[in-house]
Amino acid sequence: MIMQLHENDIQTRPCRKCHVCGAEGVLIYQGLRDRLFGVPGEWNLKKCANPDCGTYWLDPMPIEADLGKLRKALEAGQFEQLSDGGFRVAGVDLDPGDVLVERTEKPGWTVVGRDGVSVALDSALDDELRLEGRVNDAIHQINTKRKEAGLAISDRIHLSLPASDADLLAHTEWIAAETLALSVDLSADEQIRFTPV
Repeated sequence: MIMQLHENDIQTRPCRKCHVCGAEGVLIYQGLRDRLFGVPGEWNLKKCANPDCGTYWLDPMPIEADLGKLRKALEAGQFEQLSDGGFRVAGVDLDPGDVLVERTEKPGWTVVGRDGVSVALDSALDDELRLEGRVNDAIHQINTKRKEAGLAISDRIHLSLPASDADLLAHTEWIAAETLALSVDLSADEQIRFTPV
C-alpha cells in the first residue's frame, strides 16, 4: 500500500520487516521529522530484531521513485534562495544548515562564490574582445621592443604597425597612450617599426 498525505509529500509504503534478513522490526523512534533534508512527513526508525543483523530502516519507507524529487528539482535549477539563506525546493523549505551549496560553471560562464555571494561572468569572446586582446598583445610586443632598443621609459616614438593589423587602428589612442607613440600608422611590411623622437 502506497500512502501520500499531500501533493508535495514523499510517497511511502509500510516497511515492517528488515529488508536484509526479513525479521520483524523493533520501534526505536516514532514521529521523527527530517531536519537535515526537509523531507515532509513523519518517520519511524526501526531496528531489526535479529541480533546477528542489526539493520536500521525507516517505516514507512519512501518509495524509490520519490527519493529523487528534491535532487531532480535542484539539478534542474527549480529552487529559490530564501532570505534566511535556506532554499525552497519542490515546495519544501530547507534550512541554511541543511544545504551544502556547490557552485559549478556552466559552459561559457566563469563563476566565483564567497561568503554567500556569487558572481558569474559570460566568458564567451566576441569579435570586439578578440580585437582588444590583439591590441594588448601588440602593446606588449611594442613595449618589449622599446626596452630591447634601450629606450628610456619616457622616450616618445613614431609607430608603424604591420598592414595586416590595420584593424588595430580602431584603438589608436589606446596604443599611443600605452607605448608613448606620437603617431600610429601602417608600415609597408609585416613588421612593427618605430622611430624614437
